[in-house]
Amino acid sequence: MSLKHAAVGAVALGLALPSGALAAPPPNDVPAGATVIRLPFRAPVTVDEATTDAFEAALNQRCGASAAFRRSVWLRFDATRDTGLIVDPGDFQSVVTRGDPAGEDIVACAFGLFAFPVTRGETYYLMLSTEATPGTPVIQILQRFEIDVAVDRVGTLDRATGAATVSGTVACTYAGEPAEISVTLTQQVKGSTVSGEAGISTDCGAAPLPWTVTVRPSTGTLRRGKAFTVTRAQGSSRFGSDVDVKEVTVRLRRKRAGCG
Repeated sequence: MSLKHAAVGAVALGLALPSGALAAPPPNDVPAGATVIRLPFRAPVTVDEATTDAFEAALNQRCGASAAFRRSVWLRFDATRDTGLIVDPGDFQSVVTRGDPAGEDIVACAFGLFAFPVTRGETYYLMLSTEATPGTPVIQILQRFEIDVAVDRVGTLDRATGAATVSGTVACTYAGEPAEISVTLTQQVKGSTVSGEAGISTDCGAAPLPWTVTVRPSTGTLRRGKAFTVTRAQGSSRFGSDVDVKEVTVRLRRKRAGCG
């Protein structure tokens, strides 16, 4: 058993260390005691008294990093959806494994800011290593930017203008980001294809926000009944960019007189 694991075990069992012995390392000095991450994560990570054993040195070497890092700590993330994480580890060397680190299934290696994808149901371990003076640097881990658009199944048709109105909601990972929404609408009318396209810019936030797009056909005349729509939402932030496309058949109903 290494000194590192012996010291952690002594603390876990409430045993006193001999006078003059090394102070106990933090619990997350080993994968079994990894700090569990919940997004968004921004917290100081204590590296005082943390150590690096031969296994951790070997992981760093597999990533092309120095095996001489003296201090390593562990974080753990349990993915509940398919997404991506953005990690700002400051001056730490980072190694990410999928599943038990002993399996050495490395999915990312980096020094400084980096990102990596995660899969629902998988557990990921992040090892942070440093040669720096002990302290409590702040680590930040965020979900990448994502956008999600929903389309209502019923639209309206204005007989006076021939325009169709399609609506829905849009949500983004982070509030205060703009979104571009475009709708292409097609309908089969007496053997001919009637189509049109339109778009808007709108706000996007963590809670779904409503949007409405009015589409005027470029050729032909729209009728009541089914129409096929392709809705594309695009957004970006300093945490990445994303596009979501939904194909939905909507039912166009005549707009009631005096409405809107």
